Order: sequence, then C-alpha cells, then structure tokens
Amino acid sequence: MASETWPQVPTKVAKRPDGHVDLDYRNKLILAPMVRCGTLPMRMLALREGADIVYSPETIDKRLARSKRVDNVVSNAIDFVDPDDGSINLRVHRDEKTKLVIQLGSSTLKLQCKLLLSWRTTVLVLT
Repeated sequence: MASETWPQVPTKVAKRPDGHVDLDYRNKLILAPMVRCGTLPMRMLALREGADIVYSPETIDKRLARSKRVDNVVSNAIDFVDPDDGSINLRVHRDEKTKLVIQLGSSTLKLQCKLLLSWRTTVLVLT
C-alpha cells in the first residue's frame, strides 16, 4: 500500500477566480523585492513612475492567516490587520490589483496552500 504524501498532485487545473490576471514578465519594468522597501508608498511611487509589476514585503503565512480584512476607505486600500495587537500585516491599494506580487513566507507547503485557498478571493481578487 502506497503512503499518502503531501502535496497531492491535482488531476485538473482549478478555475481561476473572477478577475484573475496572469502576470506577463516579458519586457516589463519591475520593482524587485527588497528588504524594507516594498511598502505601499514605495510601490505606489514605482507604479506612478512606470513600473509594470511591484512586490510586497514578505508576509508570513501564519500572520496573514489570523489577520482580519478591513476596507480602508481613507487610503483606498485593503488592510490585513492582526486582531491581537492591531498592527497591519499587509496593506494593498486597489490600484495595485493586477500589478502586485504578494511574497508569502511559509514554513510548510500544506499551511501555505491552505491559506491561499481560503484567501484566494480576498487577497488575489480585490473588489
């Protein structure tokens, strides 16, 4: 008897969420991932100056998993707020919708997949 392993290989490709856009990296101007320089103001500046793709700071999966999604009408963004201390784990501006790559740090593939599946319409498709 073969033992069950993780991850299981899907037998068919999942339907993309409505509004999903595949990023095309060919001939693009990209704000590459940098430590302490992928914050929202820098990303918005890069987009204003012509960047096609920007990267968020690395966000740890466990922190994002426990975050609460909050619509920030003042900054036209979506905040992912830690319910324990009120800190913002991730802030995404609506103008970044099709241009942002969220870097997700994870210790296990299983947890990362679980988070991505549970947040796919919240994080990947901003409404």
